[in-house]
Amino acid sequence: MLLGLLQFTLAQGIFGEVGKKPNRENKTVLNENLKEVEDKLNPFTAIDRILIAVISIAGLLWIINDPFSKIANHNLLSLGGTDYSGHTILITLLLFVYLIFSRIVRYSPITRDKMIAIVIIAFFIIFFWASFEQAGGSMSIFAKDYTNRVMSGSDAFIFNIVDIIITVVPIALITWVLFLLFKQTFTKYLWSNLILGFSFVLIWGIIAWKIYNNFNTYSYEISYPTYQLAGESGAAPQIITRETAVPENVVPGTQNTVIRASANLIPDDKITIIDIDKKGTNFKYLSSEKEKSIGTAITATVVSKKENEIQNPATWFLILNSLFIITFAPLFSKWWESKYNPAPASKYAIGLFLLGIGFAFLAFGAGSIPQGAKTASVSMVWLILAYLFHTLGELCVSPVGLSYVSKLVPARMIAFMFGVWYLALAIGNKTSGKMGSMIDEITAKYDISTFFLIFTFVPIGIGIFALLLSPLLKKLMHGVK
Repeated sequence: MLLGLLQFTLAQGIFGEVGKKPNRENKTVLNENLKEVEDKLNPFTAIDRILIAVISIAGLLWIINDPFSKIANHNLLSLGGTDYSGHTILITLLLFVYLIFSRIVRYSPITRDKMIAIVIIAFFIIFFWASFEQAGGSMSIFAKDYTNRVMSGSDAFIFNIVDIIITVVPIALITWVLFLLFKQTFTKYLWSNLILGFSFVLIWGIIAWKIYNNFNTYSYEISYPTYQLAGESGAAPQIITRETAVPENVVPGTQNTVIRASANLIPDDKITIIDIDKKGTNFKYLSSEKEKSIGTAITATVVSKKENEIQNPATWFLILNSLFIITFAPLFSKWWESKYNPAPASKYAIGLFLLGIGFAFLAFGAGSIPQGAKTASVSMVWLILAYLFHTLGELCVSPVGLSYVSKLVPARMIAFMFGVWYLALAIGNKTSGKMGSMIDEITAKYDISTFFLIFTFVPIGIGIFALLLSPLLKKLMHGVK
């Protein structure tokens, strides 16, 4: 991110006059038909500036306080033993909404309508991202605990080859495009190009490491020590770690699991593992350098090496979003440029419908998992289909919304309204985290299929609502497409 920021800063001249601060002599904005429309600059008042300062400080304090209160165990927004975090963010949000509309009403009716359209569109994306961002939460849990990620024989070999292709080909194409750009801009933007080139050298280094690691990481069956209290044969065995104080009158035992490691291990080797999520379902191999500093480490024994068998990492599925974006973005771009280009609300409805369909695949695939189950071995095809449809939905929503902000909003308010857009995205992400954290509770009370059905019906319902608002949005946008 730092290298990207430096590269952009040093090369921003490539955009010419685009994005520069408007001067007071230029008091016109261009509509979609390139006709000049008079509009006042609407300067920020003293009250506007005070509200911006208060909102910025309060919002930043709330953002910092969330991790700080957990790490340092000290709440910056607590007064007299009462936590005012919720009050702080709610008041901040209300002040921000007031600031938005107090500025919108000062513009001419046509400009005002266009900015209201952006606010409505931003409202829709809250629900989209609240569901879409399950990719980093509940969908990753589903991949880790409920998906069969083990492949053997030719399947394992084919997977490694396909993984290399979908990793190397997109980066190779981007590298070629950048090389063509270098030839045109290298002299004029020397330092920017050097930084960008250095970034891609690092990226190719990571890819080389990934490929090497894929072909030199193996699956091992291991056993680790457990115990049960005498007389509690039906209870789940307790894992014995280095710091476990084993009580008297227990029944010792062992449990077997499969781990991935890039080390060359043989049967009866003593190794160290760690229970990552404290559920007894996901273990990680620790090298000798790391094991000494972790008290919760577990001493395990290698049972056998799984020849020609690999376990696909749960994190692998996250690359599918980038892969599908690179694959399908050109097709969607052609669609938007054709005579079949849907209306704005229709695009959002399509995006929400596709998102719901993706979760429907997960709900169907998880239908055989019983209530309260902690693990399962569902086919990974359901996750792949979910990521495919989620990405198609994202292509209908994300770039289109950003485009509308730049087209509908007057120059002086573009940065501000982009803030509105990303605030809606932030609310969606926060909602996603809150809803995703309920996966264990809903799975225990109902089942995991029911959990994903919630994210099937909510986006589809909001999509129908978006279609109903299509005439209103079309009217507010005054011909902008």
